Amino acid sequence: MEKVNLYEQAKEQGLKTVSYSQLSLYNNCPWKWKLDYIDRLKIDKPNIYLVFGTSLHETIQKWLEILYDKGVKASNEFQINKFFLESIKTEYTNRKAKYGKDFIETSVFTEFYKDGVAILTELKRKRTKYFKTRGYELLGCEFPILMPTEQNNKVGYIMYLDIVIKDTTNNVIYIYDIKTSTSGWRDKEKKDFVNKSAQLLLYKKYYAKKFNIDLADIIPIYFIVKRKLFENCDFPQSRIQIYKPPHGKIKMNQLLKLENNFINIFDINGKVKENIKFKKAIETSVIKGRSDKCIYCAYKDTNHCKL
Repeated sequence: MEKVNLYEQAKEQGLKTVSYSQLSLYNNCPWKWKLDYIDRLKIDKPNIYLVFGTSLHETIQKWLEILYDKGVKASNEFQINKFFLESIKTEYTNRKAKYGKDFIETSVFTEFYKDGVAILTELKRKRTKYFKTRGYELLGCEFPILMPTEQNNKVGYIMYLDIVIKDTTNNVIYIYDIKTSTSGWRDKEKKDFVNKSAQLLLYKKYYAKKFNIDLADIIPIYFIVKRKLFENCDFPQSRIQIYKPPHGKIKMNQLLKLENNFINIFDINGKVKENIKFKKAIETSVIKGRSDKCIYCAYKDTNHCKL
């Protein structure tokens, strides 16, 4: 499952590259975006959640490639748990080498591995509920898209879509994004447009532009996998949650506002304009002296972001 290097393509085309993560970051806190992408102070701390999420993504994508390319029998024979274990070990080893230290205790590693196995077991058992094969075609995993933004043809989005599947009977495209979660998305997460829903709407918009497809023929789906289930629960629970975010005209216009707010900081050459004032989140949404957006910010207790 090798990624196409879109950054090289962008360089050849003379594009300044941005991503959904930059779009959401800027709309949350322009100051943090500046620290990360202009001052290049980005603080990247390794953790088990990143290791787990990356490995589970890779495993599910590999299983789907086998399912759609080689058939159900081959996917059933695929040693998915072994693949996941090797993937999570490799991911951890690579990050450990990069940061030069252990950062996951053995007991925690084992817990997360068992959680992943529980998710994969349910996925295989309920495969037909989530991924039908008859009349469906896997167009790709880590599906690469490089497109100039609508606002500025010198600024280009780089996107890697987790899963793209086509309903060949009805000519509908399904764009999936896999999200790992402790216990699933509730109303708070579903209503978080900037940090959640906007991602797939952005993918939908530019997939449609790239392949000249009607927006109505693209369905965005969040495939949310849960590590934990509620104890002593009176109703049946699943490790898998499907969420289809609203993606009609109103929401697409809401996305456009986020895009305009971000992309308009670049000039016609794709460079950041000199007169931009990068506001801090604490200047716009303050709760007890700090924005709720600051809770997990790596800069909150540093000299880079004083109250």
